[in-house]
Amino acid sequence: MIEFAAFHHAWEVAPEFRWEYPFLLFESRIFPDASVFDAAGEASCLREPLLGLYPKIRYCCSNPVGTFDRILAPRIDSRIAELSRLLKPGGLLAATWHAGESSFERLAEECRKCDLFPLGHEKSCGAVFYKAPAPELPAGKKIVLSLLTWNTRDISMESLAALARESEMLKRLGQDPFIVVCDNGSTDGTAEALRAASKALNVPHRFLLNDRNCGSSRARNRMLDVMHEIGGDFLLCMDGDIEIVPFSSFAMLRHLEDADPQAGCVGAHCHSQTRERQEAAPYLFSVPAGSVADDRNGLWVAWTQYGLFRRAVFDSGVRFDESGPFAHAGWGCEDVDLAFQMHSRGFYNQAFTGMVYLHRNLNSSIPLLRDLGLDPRRDFHLRREYVIQKWRDASLGKTTLDFLSGTQPQF
Repeated sequence: MIEFAAFHHAWEVAPEFRWEYPFLLFESRIFPDASVFDAAGEASCLREPLLGLYPKIRYCCSNPVGTFDRILAPRIDSRIAELSRLLKPGGLLAATWHAGESSFERLAEECRKCDLFPLGHEKSCGAVFYKAPAPELPAGKKIVLSLLTWNTRDISMESLAALARESEMLKRLGQDPFIVVCDNGSTDGTAEALRAASKALNVPHRFLLNDRNCGSSRARNRMLDVMHEIGGDFLLCMDGDIEIVPFSSFAMLRHLEDADPQAGCVGAHCHSQTRERQEAAPYLFSVPAGSVADDRNGLWVAWTQYGLFRRAVFDSGVRFDESGPFAHAGWGCEDVDLAFQMHSRGFYNQAFTGMVYLHRNLNSSIPLLRDLGLDPRRDFHLRREYVIQKWRDASLGKTTLDFLSGTQPQF
């Protein structure tokens, strides 16, 4: 499974705990400010993975004082009464035991004597128990994973398959994923391929099929409308020729939930991409702590090609601009305008490096726009001037406006 592979890609674990430690971490349903006791003690390999995802938890691994929301206990056999005493009512004990030396039935019988009861079904040599009364588990976040496609059928279908795998992982970890794909008037069979894929997709989803390219702003706003309609908490924006790095949606979710509420978006920096699959990161367990920069002190851009946004950003009135040169097919600057809107409402964007992602058809829309008889260079200049004029009197982002004024992209 993705979550187990991501754990082992990021952390060295003793062979005897290769299954146990990720089981303990992911089955315990930890919440951001929980108190967690790691019963493996000082030799545990769980501290760094735990704090990488949940830096605000109260973590203890020896000489426990007080009681805990969660206890992670590899090799539980002889410590049931002690661990039950340390667990809060309604708290969870994630436990494993030696194969052949114990069984779920025997362990469950011992646990019941200490007011610990199974939560769900056991998995091989591991299970989760709750201390009575029965707990209310943290509600999962509804994460809308969106993909904007246009005439990149084969690549986009592989990107959709990767999103489906990511969604299944999110569901296993207690989240509530939903896939939205908007095809912007493709003529290469993308819409037909999406219709066929919809019948086999085992993930909640909706496909929006435009009869023409109405511009990326309008297409993304259609996906925003779906997010509002279904009550989404977060929106992952991705371009249709980008393939998600496994587990990165959960890593970005954890980062935003741990971050300043005014951090409206976290995204993978555009300098960290490749066209070659073998060069792309196989997993991202957590957003690297020292790799994150925000745009309050530099160039402003919203990471719409690979970024996770809080719903609060869009509840504040932020939408992709559909006016002027953004009202039709074109290239560039809508992400800069979105960043200005976010800053005007008190939000900022964060970008992280250290994860190379697969972007297989970079700038693919430029030749496609030419095929439509459009001039992407001229349209870019119109969009750039529109953004400069729109925001020049707003006392926001002078560095970005100066940068835009001198930008000469290669077409």
